[in-house]
Amino acid sequence: MNDLSLLKDEELALLSAQRQDDAFEELSRRYEKGIRATARQYYFLSGEEDLVQEGMLGLFFAAQKYDAALGVSFKTYAYTCVKNAVINAVKKEMRVPFADVDATAGDEPSTPTPEDKA
Repeated sequence: MNDLSLLKDEELALLSAQRQDDAFEELSRRYEKGIRATARQYYFLSGEEDLVQEGMLGLFFAAQKYDAALGVSFKTYAYTCVKNAVINAVKKEMRVPFADVDATAGDEPSTPTPEDKA
């Protein structure tokens, strides 16, 4: 079937998992507005376009790993994967690497003294 717009999301996910790029392109067109809406909820913490890309990666993961036998619709599974991808990207952005924390405290990490604990 050449017209992918007639296929259900579940069918497109199966085709996408079989490495049919045009099937994923159709899925991404269908879900783009929802992904953008999810990214907008968190964009003040990170760049919106970066979060949209993370959401698209979540959609790609969903298309690759979806299993209809679990009894969940693809739409539910996809939005869960998209939201998790966006939230994880925000969390990653908010983390401060240990090297940066140590650099602000000096060369050696300090050990708390009894006075610090009091």
